[in-house]
Amino acid sequence: MNEYYTYAYLREDGTPYYIGKGKGNRAYVKHGLHTVPPKERILTLKNNLTEEDAFKHEVYMIAVFGRKDTKTGILHNRSEGGAGGDTGYFGTEKHKEDCNKRTGEKNSFYGRKHTPETLQAMKDALNGRTAWNKGKHLPEAQVSAHALYMREWRKKRQSLNCHSTPPLCPHSAIIQR
Repeated sequence: MNEYYTYAYLREDGTPYYIGKGKGNRAYVKHGLHTVPPKERILTLKNNLTEEDAFKHEVYMIAVFGRKDTKTGILHNRSEGGAGGDTGYFGTEKHKEDCNKRTGEKNSFYGRKHTPETLQAMKDALNGRTAWNKGKHLPEAQVSAHALYMREWRKKRQSLNCHSTPPLCPHSAIIQR
């Protein structure tokens, strides 16, 4: 079925900074590292493509404009395009070397601490944000017996509008004092 398309994200001067392949509303929603521009700066390059043809066109367009990370052009794409989108970097020897350059005593922040002012600024920056996992629960098969016990106790406490401390959990090794 020909439901795929290729698209470009354009800078304010009209030059592309990202080429992608998608279907549905992929070009208009955040995915990965790239900032989605306003709709008027998203250009559909080709419509009604098979997935294979869309991959080929994406690879072609990235080759035409070149990539910044390989110093061959103007695009922020991190791969040559096509199936998988694997950059070929993570897990390679080069990646391991780069990680080792920044670990332990080689890290410029090694042995240092943030000042109280910096810590407060970081707290203020996060203030008001909702945690990514707030309201989400693991499936019961992946939760420990203690966590399930506490989950049920919280539900019961909320239904009774009670603010008491939890009773001793039969699954916990924690001794209440």
